[in-house]
Amino acid sequence: MSACLPLIQASRAIGSVISTGDVVIYESTVYPGATEEVCIPEIEAVSGLTFNVDFFAGYSPERINPGDKTHRIVNIVKVTSGSTPDVADFVDQLYASIITQARTHKASSIRVAEAAKVIENTQRDLNIALINELAMIFERLDIDTEEVLQAAGTKWNFLPFRPGLVGGHCIGVDPYYLTYKAQACGYHPEVILAGRRINDQMGEYIAGRVIKLMAKKSINPVGAKVLVLGLAFKENCPDIRNTKVIDLIGALGEYNVDIDVYDPWVDDAEAQQAYDLKMTDTLTPAHYDEVILAVAHEEFQRMGVEGKTLVRVLITGVAGFIGSTTAHRLLERGDEVIGIDDLNDYYDVNLKKARLARLREKPGFSFHKLDIADATAFKQVYQSAAPQRIVHLAAQAGVRYSLENPQAYIDANITGFLNVLEAARHIGSEHLVFASTSSVYGSHTNMPFSVHDGVDHPVSLYAATKKSNELMAHTYAHLFDLPVTGLRFFTVYGPWGRPDMADEAWNPAKPDPATSKDALGIKAIRNLMPLQPGDVPDTAADVSDLVHDMGYQPQTQIAYMQQDKDQTILVTGGAGYIGSHMCVELLQAGHNVLVLDDLSNSSEKSLQAVERITQKSLSFVQGDIRDADLLKNLFAENNIHAVLHFAGLKAVGESVAEPIRYYDVNLNGTLKLIEAMAQAQCKTLVFSSSATVYGMPEKMPIEEDTSTGAINPYGRSKLMVEQALMDLHQSDPSWRIALLRYFNPVGAHASGEIGEDPNDVPNNLMPFISQVAVGRRDKLSVFGDDYDTPDGTGVRDYIHVVDLARGHLKALQYLAQGPTLGVFNLGTGNGYSVLEAIKAFEAASGTSIAYEVVERREGDAAVSYADPQKAQRELGWQAEYDLARMCEDVWRWQKKHPNGFSD
Repeated sequence: MSACLPLIQASRAIGSVISTGDVVIYESTVYPGATEEVCIPEIEAVSGLTFNVDFFAGYSPERINPGDKTHRIVNIVKVTSGSTPDVADFVDQLYASIITQARTHKASSIRVAEAAKVIENTQRDLNIALINELAMIFERLDIDTEEVLQAAGTKWNFLPFRPGLVGGHCIGVDPYYLTYKAQACGYHPEVILAGRRINDQMGEYIAGRVIKLMAKKSINPVGAKVLVLGLAFKENCPDIRNTKVIDLIGALGEYNVDIDVYDPWVDDAEAQQAYDLKMTDTLTPAHYDEVILAVAHEEFQRMGVEGKTLVRVLITGVAGFIGSTTAHRLLERGDEVIGIDDLNDYYDVNLKKARLARLREKPGFSFHKLDIADATAFKQVYQSAAPQRIVHLAAQAGVRYSLENPQAYIDANITGFLNVLEAARHIGSEHLVFASTSSVYGSHTNMPFSVHDGVDHPVSLYAATKKSNELMAHTYAHLFDLPVTGLRFFTVYGPWGRPDMADEAWNPAKPDPATSKDALGIKAIRNLMPLQPGDVPDTAADVSDLVHDMGYQPQTQIAYMQQDKDQTILVTGGAGYIGSHMCVELLQAGHNVLVLDDLSNSSEKSLQAVERITQKSLSFVQGDIRDADLLKNLFAENNIHAVLHFAGLKAVGESVAEPIRYYDVNLNGTLKLIEAMAQAQCKTLVFSSSATVYGMPEKMPIEEDTSTGAINPYGRSKLMVEQALMDLHQSDPSWRIALLRYFNPVGAHASGEIGEDPNDVPNNLMPFISQVAVGRRDKLSVFGDDYDTPDGTGVRDYIHVVDLARGHLKALQYLAQGPTLGVFNLGTGNGYSVLEAIKAFEAASGTSIAYEVVERREGDAAVSYADPQKAQRELGWQAEYDLARMCEDVWRWQKKHPNGFSD
């Protein structure tokens, strides 16, 4: 009964304020019968009222899952019950008014609802206990449990549980409620208690495994430094009730291990009060013999610290292109970074400051502005920071500049590097990594350049100083036993790069670069010049030693993942509105393009226009993605390395009238495509999803982790495809999949040669407006002007179709880095109302748009716009075009083609 004490106290409090006719609803997890046997008598005793005469009770078990951003109160099925039939109806209707995206399930009695709740967690507890016991068995058999589970998970009905600690105030406790009641009625449960015994001993079992691993590494556990990451009972929540991490810590303590516990989710005072545990405030750079990832918080997974050592790293040249990127990667894995840079004006200082601003947002980063040629200042910072490792990138770069300013190269590259070496020698360093350059190969003509080739004839002062750096590093390593690694960089490109090494203009307002042509409005003129002093005609690296000695193979390709010329990208639905613009971007980026389209809602003329725009050819096959034989032949006859999947039906209203057709084309068609890809070992896929998967979200802007809950067959078909692809990646992690949820594509290609040409009456706002402007439609229907928005009309996030296509290219580049699954919103992050869109189009076209306000459409949200920060951060993509540009391009297309491709 002690476990019911909080409920007893709460019931007494209710009893002191309850009135005749009131209904008390309980949500706490209890054993069957507890509400009516324990709680109700307390209310009666305090209030003097009679149950089911003067007051009544309901029960609806709480189902919120701490840390779960998907299953929330509005979209989970709620079990309801009441002490009388009328009360049961009342309770059910009450919850039905709250659970707007799911439904309720009315149980016949409170006891049934109580039992349903308690067995939910009991079942999970037993499933995890089974996997925990299997892990113990497989350890003795020297079999990798995770590999076994991945293999078994390929069976469609295998339950994906994982071994680990089972704590919290639900799964770890609820089975005991049930066994207590079972024993009270004369039954001794065996299976449930057996599962509890296994799970209760997991802390001790894991501690034993850690000690064994330490023994294999010849680490004495007595006094060994161990970092335990996480104290909460589960990931991404602060709840420490009944956390089994405490059992793990206690078991390790019996071996006299020196333990630090770090969990940014947990309140320090609560941990101290509940477990007399003082947690470490920060991830300190001290060396740990072992790191235990006890709780899989997202930030821990991003750090990649499982089994790794956290270190303090000094980076010189941290505001530079390579330095800032390196710092980001180290900070993301949990290291501390001390950055040094003099912020010279060799190129745009504002760009360097913008890089620093991004770094300063991350915990564990500090910055010192100083010149490494200043020995005193550098030594002071080095002594204060006490770095374990050094990444030395600060240097005066550039071949031609060295001819004009030789002293700058002597100061930064020679004197500065000497100061770094001296600090590492006298104050200490576990490892020094420094940047050299491919320029040291000079006029060498043996291609590709190998680390075994001679570097005795540099042809620039810059190269000569870097060659000197290599000699200095070799000497210090030999004389003073200083661990040093030199890296000869070739030509480095990427986001936030040097503006003098790319055709990109950096804009402080939009720091993710736009191409110079778009930013400046002019096209660059190529001026072919002879080689200048210090230039070399060709460079290419032989990376075989890098792969052999360091196990690192560069993967990311330059400029939208340039592929071998023989490789092809398949674009399904490539003749459609978005697909045709995608083909333009792909061809202009140098890709071979194969289009598959059934032309049910598109025209082959769009592809002819694509070839005119790009002056390049593509391949086209008319066919249906549900045709398995056709797909098999396409992959057999073409070297397809990636698929951009646009093909599908997309009208919301039509999907309501013809749901089976939508599931057949959108879901079944995608499954056929995936099967063909898998057979051909083509595992790179960018899927055209939609913001409709979010249904009716409660808050704006919409983030990727906003609850999904499509409210029409079209949206549900997209969501089902997403889930199928997620399950595919779960079963086979070698897939590279990007799910792009875009909002409202509008606009057209600047040439006016391709644009949106819907069959029959347009379903989307902008093509309807443009058809009114050219006289194809009499007027526009505005669905409602009484929304809670500034002008009463619906607000949407409109994105230019060219921006959208470029987002797909960024997704391809993202997938080129390795197997992954990413979900991204593609939108501007700005909402425009229907009336704002009309006014913008009128301004762009010089025409007046006739419209009338009609009734709202059922299911339309008042406001919907994206939070695109994840795509900006991880894809390096940002929408560039505003609403005015969208309208200008739509109008240009519509004027040239009043009847679309029928003209």
